[in-house]
Amino acid sequence: MNFKQISSCVVGMVFLMVAGQAQSNNRLAWTEWNQVTPSSSKPTLAFTDSGVGAFAGCNRIFGSYKLTGAKLSFSSLGSTKMACDDSKMKLERQFLDVLTKIQGFKLSKDGKTLNLIGKNTRLNFGFARATPNVFVESSRKILNVSPEMTTCFDDAQKQCLLLEDLSDGTSWGKFTESQVEGLNFESGYSYQIQVAVETNPRNQQRRLRLLELVMQHWTKPVTPLANQKILEIAPNLVDCVGMVPMKCMQVREPGQNWGNFFEGIAGFSFKPDYSYKLLVNVTNLENPPMDASSLKYTLIRLLDFDPVRR
Repeated sequence: MNFKQISSCVVGMVFLMVAGQAQSNNRLAWTEWNQVTPSSSKPTLAFTDSGVGAFAGCNRIFGSYKLTGAKLSFSSLGSTKMACDDSKMKLERQFLDVLTKIQGFKLSKDGKTLNLIGKNTRLNFGFARATPNVFVESSRKILNVSPEMTTCFDDAQKQCLLLEDLSDGTSWGKFTESQVEGLNFESGYSYQIQVAVETNPRNQQRRLRLLELVMQHWTKPVTPLANQKILEIAPNLVDCVGMVPMKCMQVREPGQNWGNFFEGIAGFSFKPDYSYKLLVNVTNLENPPMDASSLKYTLIRLLDFDPVRR
C-alpha cells in the first residue's frame, strides 16, 4: 500500500475545487462563508484560487469564478444530482440561479462580511473560516525504515524508502514513500522513527515528518583498522574525579569492563537514556595538556543508537 493511496476522512464541508491560475490580489481565495438569512437554512460558499463550491441544503454546487477589481462572476456552475424534498430543491435552484446573476462584490475592511451584488439581487455572507496553506498533523506513527531503498510501489522508475508501520490499531503495513521530511537517510542503516502524518488542506498533499529518531543500527559488517576501535557507551553519565569532580561517560570495548571516560569524542554528542556503539579513530597527541589523555578519539561512524529499556 502506498502512502499516497491511503484514504482519509475530510472533516467539514467538502466541495469540488476547480484548478486554475491564481488571481492576483484575490482576498476571496481559500475562504468560506455562511449566508446571512432570516431562515434556518444557511447556504454556504467556499472559494479556492479560481474554483467555487457551495451548498444550499441538498446537492454540492461547484464551478469557477473570475474576479477583476470589484467585479465578480461565476461560470460553469453545476451540481450533484441527489433528490431531496421539494423545499430544499426549490431553495437550491433559487440560490444557484442568483449566483449566475452576480456581477460584483463588496468585502468589508475587517474581512468579516461579503456582499455579492447583481442586477436586482444581493446576497450577504458572514466569514466562516480560511483554509490555511500549511501542513496540519492528523496522526502519529511509529515506523521501521529498511536499510536499502526499493522501487516505489506506485512508480517503478523511482527509488523510495521501504517503511513498515508499527503503530497500534489500524496499520498501513509495508509501504513506500519517496522521503520522510527531516530524516537524513543513509543506505546501510535501519531506523525506527516516530513521524507526524500531515496534510495540506488546500491541495490534499500528504507528507510524513520526523518527530523522533527512536533507534538507528548499522547493518553492514565492520572491521576496525589498526588505529580504530569499537566503543560501547552506557546510557547515563556517572560521577568521577579528574582535576575536579565531574560527570563522565562509561565506555568499554565489546566484551570488556566498563570504565570512566574523561575525554570527549570529536563529532559525537551524548544523549542520556540511550546506549551507543561507535566506530572511532584513535590518534596520539604529541603535546597533550597536563593531566589529560594522550589519545584523541574521533567518531567515524555511529553503529548503534538504542533507547534504554525500562
